[in-house]
Amino acid sequence: MIGPILCLYFMTRRAKPVFPPKPSRFHLGEVTLERLPSSGATLGAVMATLPAGVQIAGVRQEHHNRLPDPDLELHAGDALLIAADRAAALDEVATALGHIDQGRLAKDRSDITYQRFFVSKSALTSVRLADLPMPPDVSIRILHVRRYDVDLMPSPDLMLELGDRVGVIVASEQVVAARAHFGDTLKSAAEFSYVSVGLGMVLGVLLGLLPIPVPGVGTVTLGIGGGPLIVALILGRLRRTGPLSWVMPLPANIVLRNFGLTLFLATVGINSGQAFVTTVAQTGPLMLLIGVAVLLTTVAIVLLVGFYLLKIPYDDLLGVACGATGNPAILAYSLRIAPTDRPDICYAMIFPSMTIVKVLSVQIIGLLSLSG
Repeated sequence: MIGPILCLYFMTRRAKPVFPPKPSRFHLGEVTLERLPSSGATLGAVMATLPAGVQIAGVRQEHHNRLPDPDLELHAGDALLIAADRAAALDEVATALGHIDQGRLAKDRSDITYQRFFVSKSALTSVRLADLPMPPDVSIRILHVRRYDVDLMPSPDLMLELGDRVGVIVASEQVVAARAHFGDTLKSAAEFSYVSVGLGMVLGVLLGLLPIPVPGVGTVTLGIGGGPLIVALILGRLRRTGPLSWVMPLPANIVLRNFGLTLFLATVGINSGQAFVTTVAQTGPLMLLIGVAVLLTTVAIVLLVGFYLLKIPYDDLLGVACGATGNPAILAYSLRIAPTDRPDICYAMIFPSMTIVKVLSVQIIGLLSLSG
């Protein structure tokens, strides 16, 4: 752990990376209509002309705000509430249809209002927004989804997770019904299903016990390291199987991750301290130096080749280097260096394959040495 952390430290001192701010994926604006595709054009016809990533969230017509209806006939002077995933898209829409005129819809909440609700019902998670059940007789327009530190534009394939905050446009008299539909309690963000976790662990252990024949060598197994890892990847891709949700809320994930890391470090220190001293005393510093050379060579090659040759963004490179070592303690240090979520993502991409390669390689080398 100390060696790779020092490598990351000195590499960061030399590279002096500048991390860009997190991009905003949600922009809101109000456009007063001056130009329409044709006389008597409907809202649906205008929506068909919008750039990708742009949605109409509300309409102001005849001094009243209303939810968007594709069959609604538009006229010059009407106002549209536009949501976009980039600021330039708002200017494109304003140039094509009229001009930016902020406040026309936002200042009047007598008909419809904007609300934020926590998603705390598991039945609403891991379901495409296009298939998301909505309460009868309640008109709800999802404007955006706040997932931890990021605002996401709603899309048909987007799936809600426990702890998400949905920004919705809803009729003022239906706010209570909309809140009840989403649940709107933060407590669920720290909870997870012990049944799902336990079942996943059992399936992983069983998979790890299955023998895998290697021609010319013998049989190997994925063990308790590789088996649960592969099952976790499969279940994470499925997200839900009937009533069982395989997705863990991020707050609960972080708590378990930090608790597990603490137990790991404590166990290594308590169980390996005496054995470490004994090994060094018996073999001298040779084995220690070999271990240092192997690990630092791996980390140094990843950092130098990734940064200077492949030009990988530095926060991505930190995650790749941490995944190559397979040590969560090193990842925790890299997250202090890069104030983005990229080290976590790249670590998750590299760690599974590296772990499986290590588990299988050790067994193959052992079988080859025995046969030799």
